[in-house]
Amino acid sequence: MTGKLYDRRVAVYPELFKATEAFRKSHLNSDHDLRSHLAEALDQVDKWHSQEGGLLLSMDAYEQLLDLRSAVRKYMHGGSDDEQLEKLKYDIWTRKNSLRRAMRADLGLLYEED
Repeated sequence: MTGKLYDRRVAVYPELFKATEAFRKSHLNSDHDLRSHLAEALDQVDKWHSQEGGLLLSMDAYEQLLDLRSAVRKYMHGGSDDEQLEKLKYDIWTRKNSLRRAMRADLGLLYEED
């Protein structure tokens, strides 16, 4: 059973890695309509989660996914204070990194630089 789970994660996780590309710092800092960008990216993450991917996440990866979704929603519904928005962007970026780290751990792909 463990081998089957691993094989499905190897097949499905790359889609979530691709979806979370939208939360890279370079994208967060360069998009002119960030709220729209985040809404589209969150839609991709939610779509992945609602399909097979949501069944394959470890508990740690699932919690990180929830934290990322929460951080994105806070930004989308946040005020217009520039300092606060910068902090929220940073939170999105770090939550994306935590999710990806948990997914790599699920796959046993932890490297020294992580």
